[in-house]
Amino acid sequence: MKPGEYLRVLVDYKLYDLNLRDLKGIYVKTLKNGKHLTYFKENEEWAELKDDQVKRTRPGFVSKKNQSFIDRTKTMVYTFYLEHDEE
Repeated sequence: MKPGEYLRVLVDYKLYDLNLRDLKGIYVKTLKNGKHLTYFKENEEWAELKDDQVKRTRPGFVSKKNQSFIDRTKTMVYTFYLEHDEE
């Protein structure tokens, strides 16, 4: 899959009271758990979807608008800072 291409949701999937079935989301990347991080404009939220939950609508095609979105998108990086008292 290419970042920015559309994925159509094939199953009932509730994301903050919005059923994603039949909606198109923007594919961002595949995570270590094998799920596809996908952004939905309808509620401005992100979902992690399995292969069998989505279908590529136009494999490899990325619109200019979606490419612009991908170019501005960076996934969250987790950092850990341990604060301790100095006495």
